Amino acid sequence: MAEKERHLAGIVPIAGQKRADYVFPWHDCLMPLNKDYYAIERAVYECAVVGCDVIWIVSDTEFQPLIREIVGSWILDPLLMNKKNRFKESFEHRRIPIYYLPIHPKDRERRDCLPWSILYGANVANDVAKKISYRVQTDKFWIAFPHGVYDPEQLREFREGKIHNSLLTNKNIVLTSNGNSVINGSHLGFSLTKAQVKSVTKKFRDLEVGERYLEDGKLKKRPKKESFTGRFFSLDKMFGDLYSEDSFEEKQINQFYQIDKFSGYRELMGSNLSLEKPEAITRFKRRKREWRKMFQD
Repeated sequence: MAEKERHLAGIVPIAGQKRADYVFPWHDCLMPLNKDYYAIERAVYECAVVGCDVIWIVSDTEFQPLIREIVGSWILDPLLMNKKNRFKESFEHRRIPIYYLPIHPKDRERRDCLPWSILYGANVANDVAKKISYRVQTDKFWIAFPHGVYDPEQLREFREGKIHNSLLTNKNIVLTSNGNSVINGSHLGFSLTKAQVKSVTKKFRDLEVGERYLEDGKLKKRPKKESFTGRFFSLDKMFGDLYSEDSFEEKQINQFYQIDKFSGYRELMGSNLSLEKPEAITRFKRRKREWRKMFQD
C-alpha cells in the first residue's frame, strides 16, 4: 500500500463574522487594501504562502457570487511559480484549488459565528477528502482571517529551504503580535490538527444551549433570546484554552491591523504597511482575461 502523503488545508472563515460598523453594500471581506487588492484575496494568498494544498472559503450564500468573481477558483503557489525546471513548459506552476462552502441552512441564525465557520469548514474539508482517498485526508488546517491584515510574506520561512512543510511536521503555529493572538480573540492566523477540530467541535456542542429542554418529563421551548447561544461564541471562548505550553510555537508578526471596525481600517490606511497585489494573483487574472478574449473572438 502506498504511503499516505501529508496534506494541509486552508480555511478562510467569512460566515458568522459580525458586520463592521462601516456598512457598505458589499461584504466587509471585500474592503480594498490597495488598488485592485482586497482583504479576502490577502487571506487566500496567506494560505497559499504557508503551503496549503486546498483552500476552503466558508461564506454565506448571498455573498458567494461576488466573492467567487473576484477571487476565482484557484491561486498559484507563490513559492513554486517561478521555480526553474526542465519541464517548465508543461508543468510551469502548481495551482491550488479554491472551494466555496455555504453554511448549512440548519445552522443559520443558530450557530453562525466565526468559530463555527472554522469548525464547519474543517470538518467538511476532511469529510470530502476522505471520500476521495485516504491518501488525501487532511492532517492539519491553516486558518486565515480576512479582517486580520498583515504581510503574508513573513510566513515564507515555514517552507523555504525545507523539503517538507514545517507546519505539517512540527508543532502547531500561532501567530502573535504585541501579545495578541487567536487565544485572546484576535484575527491572527493559526493551525489546527484533526484531533483539535474534533475536540473543539464537541466543546461547541456541549456549551451551546438549544431551543428545547426537558422538564418534568415534558419537552419545553426556551425564549428566542435564550436559545441557540452558539451564535454568540467568540474565538477566545472556543480556542483560548486549546493550546498548552508545549503544543504550539509562536510566530511574531510585524504590523498587524484588525479591520473589523472602521477605526482599525483607518489605522491601516494611515500606516506604512504596503501590501502590493501578489504575482500569484495577478498572473491568474491576466490569463483569465486572455481566455475570456479568446472565447469572445
